[in-house]
Amino acid sequence: KRGALEKTKDWMEKAFHKFKPQQRIQAKWEDGVWYRATIDTVNSDETFDILYDDGAYEKNATAENIKVLKYAPHEFKKSDKIEARWKSGVDWFPGTIVCENKNGSYHIQYDDGDVEKRVKPDCIRPDGSKNANDENEASVVNDETLSLVANQLNKRKAEIEEQSSVKHIKINSPSY
Repeated sequence: KRGALEKTKDWMEKAFHKFKPQQRIQAKWEDGVWYRATIDTVNSDETFDILYDDGAYEKNATAENIKVLKYAPHEFKKSDKIEARWKSGVDWFPGTIVCENKNGSYHIQYDDGDVEKRVKPDCIRPDGSKNANDENEASVVNDETLSLVANQLNKRKAEIEEQSSVKHIKINSPSY
């Protein structure tokens, strides 16, 4: 019978190979809570660099702290309480479905008073689905969303590289 260490090693190796850059995931942050994120880099040491949806960045995360984000389409009807991404952005805002348009998009009245008349279904999720601990969470990601996330990743990566390239210069004080 194989030991627990060998089984864990096998599992980690399989998990390492199922993740790829730009993949949408849930990752466990240092507070122990699972959050939505995107894999930025798959490192050669079988760790991952991760960009969380709130902009936080984590280097060298292990596969045991990552799980696949499951997507499921959802149909909405008039008066459904939802959350939607304003103008297809990254942030989610609460609102209500006013009606479904003939082209399959939705008219949304946001709780803050704003209105959007043509929101794509992949920019809408049921209200309350934001809890990353919910395994059955309904959400859809399209190419536009992936592009936004990729742009965020590149900006954050450039910031980190810029910060790490700053050199400390010793300035000698003149002697009087």
